[in-house]
Amino acid sequence: MNSDHPIESCPDDALGRASVARRVADQLALAPMDHSIVFGLYGPWGSGKTSLLNMVCEKLEGVDNPPVIVKFNPWNYTSSENLATPFLALLSECIQHGAHSTIPEKAARKLSKTMKRYSDVLASAADAFNWVPAVGVVSTLLRHIGRDDEKSASPTNLKNRLSKLLIDTNTRVVVIIDDLDRLSNDAVRSVFQLVAAVADFPGVNYLLAYDLNNVIKALGSVQECEGERYLEKIVQIPIELHEPNPGSILELLVDGLNQLLSNHRLSDDEVNDVESCLHLVFRRIRSVRDLRRLLNVFEVDLAESCGGVAPADVLVMSSLRLFAPRLFPWISARRNELAGGARGGYELALAKEKRDEFSKELRSILNGDDEAELYVFDLLCKAFPRFENNCGVRAVGVSEAMLRLNRRIACPEILDGYLSGLLERYSFPREDALRLVKTGSADELGAFFAQEGGEVSSTVLSAAVELAPSLSSAQLENIVRAMLRSGGGNSKDPTLMGLFSVFWNSLEHLIRELGKESASRLMVEETRGRSFLELVPLAAFVNEQELSYARLAGDIEKPDEQLITLESLIEVERNIVSSLRGAEIKPADLEDGGSRMLLYLWSCFDSESYDRLVTNGVLREPLGYALHAMHYLGTFATGTNHGWSLSESRDDIDLPRLCSCMGDVAESEDFWKLPRGTRRLVAALSVCAEKAVDGASGVDWYRATASEREADMRLRSWAARLIS
Repeated sequence: MNSDHPIESCPDDALGRASVARRVADQLALAPMDHSIVFGLYGPWGSGKTSLLNMVCEKLEGVDNPPVIVKFNPWNYTSSENLATPFLALLSECIQHGAHSTIPEKAARKLSKTMKRYSDVLASAADAFNWVPAVGVVSTLLRHIGRDDEKSASPTNLKNRLSKLLIDTNTRVVVIIDDLDRLSNDAVRSVFQLVAAVADFPGVNYLLAYDLNNVIKALGSVQECEGERYLEKIVQIPIELHEPNPGSILELLVDGLNQLLSNHRLSDDEVNDVESCLHLVFRRIRSVRDLRRLLNVFEVDLAESCGGVAPADVLVMSSLRLFAPRLFPWISARRNELAGGARGGYELALAKEKRDEFSKELRSILNGDDEAELYVFDLLCKAFPRFENNCGVRAVGVSEAMLRLNRRIACPEILDGYLSGLLERYSFPREDALRLVKTGSADELGAFFAQEGGEVSSTVLSAAVELAPSLSSAQLENIVRAMLRSGGGNSKDPTLMGLFSVFWNSLEHLIRELGKESASRLMVEETRGRSFLELVPLAAFVNEQELSYARLAGDIEKPDEQLITLESLIEVERNIVSSLRGAEIKPADLEDGGSRMLLYLWSCFDSESYDRLVTNGVLREPLGYALHAMHYLGTFATGTNHGWSLSESRDDIDLPRLCSCMGDVAESEDFWKLPRGTRRLVAALSVCAEKAVDGASGVDWYRATASEREADMRLRSWAARLIS
């Protein structure tokens, strides 16, 4: 975390201002001893005035016969307080006991006593600092001083004595007064009264630091005159502190970001993204103070993002939070136009209309500041591709899967988490996912798919499709093998490989990228010697290829959909039959949604072994028959209810037999080991079958339905009967 403390010495100078400090110090060290000179160092807030003052003091310490340095802080006193008393006391203390004081002890005591009397006399004159508008500083003060008698205790005589003592002892003093622009208007006036009339002793020179515009306004307000003209009478040597060199501040920004990101493992792409943001973000940084504030906000945001947002996007959002904080309600309201993927194109007329609409809203939020509007607009385009697309800036194409994988703030879930402060709940193994997609073995990828949830797996698959053109054939094979081994064909239980449609769409794209020759070899290898459950995920693919060659139920050949050769497809079928003949199929194995497709293919390829091992085998078991029939359930939904119904294509399902075996199913130990969702489907099947065979109800079999409530009630009744 960067504090806003100024630097203390020249070695810490990163803006090339040490040479300026040396020139100012030389002028102060060589200033005439016969009068007081006021130096005015001015620049905007955050421009580094205090740092320069510290370097000037350091340089003064190194000159021959260095002056006594007095740092007076008027902030320590109330605006109504007489500043002369504390200032003169501090001046006396520093002259007597300062680091470079050379005044003899006797002279020091005399000077201290005289200065104390001078301070007391000024304090007793109640109107000594009542300013007369439009009249010069010195003449006004002398007007009040002239009212005293000619006794030795008059302010004039005491001031003359102090001046002579300082000259006689050859005492050189530099008084530093910082942050004048932050004082009240009356306090600013009091400081200039002090400098110009009360303590303008010979050899006592002043270095004041302030924001020029603020001081001019303050003096103009309390003096009822032109503040700039008044200031010119007081400050003999004005020194403008120009804005830092942009290159130096940019270098500091780069160093600060490198330090904050040093503990984060960034990919080359992430490093490039951060670098591409630098010049956009930098446009609003005017001073070192701005730079430090941005780095502080970025550090906090980076920690709170919990690694869930790309560093470049964190930097963009931190910049918006710092320089345009009122924008965030608009971002929340416009999240649909900002977050999400972009299709990669736009219509010019619509894009112009959108851009004008957004610009009008941004201009209103930013109070018509054109520069701020352009800054915000460019940052929004950088972070949100959809916004960039909608406004017709660039026809960029990006999917939500890639946004999620790359932890972009434009991913809707990530943006919602950022805005609600709940990013710690969004967890995504991005580094592992990217590495595995690009270099992982089939076994590593398979383990990843098995460990992660459906959303993560489907996101990785979608990203793999987009990265496919840049992947080697060997790596594409690894991904396809992992997919085929991970059970992605289950459409009812979207675990492991994720959503059914994402899995198969991704598989098709990857196999196309792999090429027919390599895909044919891979499919033959992956179907050789597999168990029933290992073959289940491949059933849908094999069936689709059969249809593309107009085999089995297909009647029109579709060459564009033929992803493997016909010869390899036939060999795949042989491998499946060979494996299934020796398979030991258990009733619970039929739970998987792809098992019905695999059983269908088996019956087509080798009806003899199918009849022996399935029809007269596992389907003779009540649980096997119920699970096989369960896949003929369809879903329905209305405005007030939803549940399941029997499919019209129930083929050879014997409903009376199904009803009669349900009692045995409910008493089966293996049934109660199944997932609750599967048990619920079997219970719904039982309700539908009973309604379909109940002629007295007049319900057509294909209209027999079971609501969620009915299925749950049936399941509870079975559980109660089993317990009793």
